[in-house]
Amino acid sequence: MTMTMALKTRENRIRRQASRRGLRIVKTRGDLSWGDLGAYLIMEGEKVIHVIHHVVHKRKVTAADWKDVLDDVEGFLLIAGRR
Repeated sequence: MTMTMALKTRENRIRRQASRRGLRIVKTRGDLSWGDLGAYLIMEGEKVIHVIHHVVHKRKVTAADWKDVLDDVEGFLLIAGRR
């Protein structure tokens, strides 16, 4: 399953929040055929400071899985913004 429009909008909003904090989010391609959602690399300049990578085993990927990933990214950004 690909991301819904609402989740894609949320992802874009999170990217904008990151840039305001001086961070950048880069998403790598995953392979949904085996449940790999891809990785989100949170970067400060050229340095990767955090990686969030979810893989869903033994079932189809759902919108809730994408939401969980975005929750993790947003949570990290909230913590990173307080450093």
